[in-house]
Amino acid sequence: MSRRSSRSDDVTMQSEIFVTIMVVVVILFIVSVAHKITAINALNEIKKKEQPPLIILDEKTKDYTFKTGSGELSYRFKSAIKEKIIPYLEKVSMEYDCDVIEVYGYTDGQAYRKRQSSRSQMDGALLSRLENNEFPDLSATSNLELGMLRAASIVHVLKEYQFQEDTHLSKIRIIRPYSGGQLILEDGTIASASDNKPSKKRRRIELRLSRSRDLHKGL
Repeated sequence: MSRRSSRSDDVTMQSEIFVTIMVVVVILFIVSVAHKITAINALNEIKKKEQPPLIILDEKTKDYTFKTGSGELSYRFKSAIKEKIIPYLEKVSMEYDCDVIEVYGYTDGQAYRKRQSSRSQMDGALLSRLENNEFPDLSATSNLELGMLRAASIVHVLKEYQFQEDTHLSKIRIIRPYSGGQLILEDGTIASASDNKPSKKRRRIELRLSRSRDLHKGL
C-alpha cells in the first residue's frame, strides 16, 4: 500500500470519527434538551395544582391607601392596579392555571365611627352595584362593611380593566369580594378584641387566585 493511500485512509477514518463524535454530541444535546423540556413541563403541571402566592396590598405602601372610613380608591391606587397589579395577576393566573380572583378587605381594630344613619346601606344596594359593575359609593356602619366596600372597589376596577386590550386578565372568569373586617391579623390569626390601635399592616387588601374547578370537589 502506498504512503498516499495510507494517508487517505487515515483522513477518511478521522473524518468518520469526527462525524460520529458530532452525531453523538448532537444526540446527547437533543436528549438533554428533551429532558429539560420534559422537566419544565412537569414542573408547570405541578405548579398548576399548587396554591398560588397570596398578594397583599397594605397601607405601609403609599400606593395602596384608602381615605379614613372610605372605600374610594385614589388615582394613585387605580394607577397601581393597572400598571403593577393586573400584569402580575395575569402572570400568576397563567402560571398556576387560575380563573378566579378573590379580593379580601381588612381593617385595623379601631372602632368604626358611624358617620350617617346606623342603618346599613349594604344589603341591597351593594349587590346591585356589583351586579352592574358600578362604583360602590355607599357608607359603611362597621369595620366588616368597610372591608367589604374596599374589596368591592377593587373588584370594580379589576372588572373595568378585565377585557381591555392593553390590560387584560385573559384566564380570569370570576372576580368576587370578601370582608374580614378587623377580625383577621396579617399573619392569618384571629385578632384580639383589645387590639384597637391604628395599624397600616392590618389595613390591607389581599388578592387570592384560585380555580373554579376546585369548587366542585367534595371531601
